[in-house]
Amino acid sequence: MADQFFPAPLAMNARHTRVARRSQVTKITGTKYFHPIKGWLAGNRDPSESILPILKANKGKTILLQVYRNNKPRKFGVIQGGSYAGERYSMRQVYEVPSTDKEINAAFRGKQHEGWFWHWRTHSDDPDAYHLQEGDTIRVFPVEHLRPQRHRQRFASGINHCVFHPILKWAEARLSEATNKSERSRMKGLVNEVIKLRWKYVAGVPEHKMQEVVDQLGKYRCIHITVELPFSTRPFGGQRIIDVESRTSNTGKKAFHFINTSWDHVDELVDNKTIECDQEELNAMVEDLDSKGKFYLYTKAPKGITSISTLNGTYRLKSLYTEAVRSFEEETGLNALKIDAIKQPVLSRIVEASMHYNLPGLNCSSYTPAQLWSLLI
Repeated sequence: MADQFFPAPLAMNARHTRVARRSQVTKITGTKYFHPIKGWLAGNRDPSESILPILKANKGKTILLQVYRNNKPRKFGVIQGGSYAGERYSMRQVYEVPSTDKEINAAFRGKQHEGWFWHWRTHSDDPDAYHLQEGDTIRVFPVEHLRPQRHRQRFASGINHCVFHPILKWAEARLSEATNKSERSRMKGLVNEVIKLRWKYVAGVPEHKMQEVVDQLGKYRCIHITVELPFSTRPFGGQRIIDVESRTSNTGKKAFHFINTSWDHVDELVDNKTIECDQEELNAMVEDLDSKGKFYLYTKAPKGITSISTLNGTYRLKSLYTEAVRSFEEETGLNALKIDAIKQPVLSRIVEASMHYNLPGLNCSSYTPAQLWSLLI
């Protein structure tokens, strides 16, 4: 009946699509079967019986293998028994599959436990060392290499207009506190100008229009706006900060510092305080921020989180080294020396090019290839 209503090619294409989708799913079974060379095998938990055929069916492609356990995609699993009980392993791998069986076999077997085989098995003869379990399914997803393109944002998202609302609140507060006619006139003009611009840019202020906005506000007060763009530098090569200041006013300056916390949205940074915490406090803070869905940036070393930056302040791990550096800078006056990277870009680039950053190290010899790969995911 269906073919009476749909053209034959359309019906055939839909059927082929369903078949292709089913063929990209491999079910893991624990039923023993006899292999003519290897003898009796415990199902296809062995990567040679489950993963290798998938790789050979996708020659020359870049694919993602995702393990579904209890019908849900999992990022990590934990070995339940044997001498490696409690060890984590990755359940999601990306492969650039070679174009010939010989190259696939070489990459799969590898040398000295470095092949793809060991992504799916711990270095042990224990049967529980296999990562795949009975009832798991492996799904194959093609990976497309996309050329990154940076989209210009229009800042407006939020309950109120995220750019103009903080400026309007400040102007209204100053208007209510003004004691002389001149100040009241300027603040009233600023309030009206902000409301006018808010309607003009109700769909958002484009990045390239920020200078024009502060110039219009500068008729009443010199406005300085900075917007940090923490996610625009890589891989797009975009600017790290928008820094604009009114060029049409000689009045006192008012600065507003924002950070780009989500797409087409900025939040005002209200506090720049730095608080030292121990490791347990930082870990608890991350869990709390994650549970509440709040924005934060962090830095991390092999032993855990070292700093957290929120809209209300920065929290750093207590360290004898950083304490000694801070004391030295205070005693010598180095803490008062600063470079303005915006106004002195050449000097800033020279200093950055000559710096040797203190970065955390990783002793690769203490990790298996599968563990190292899981750290990159």
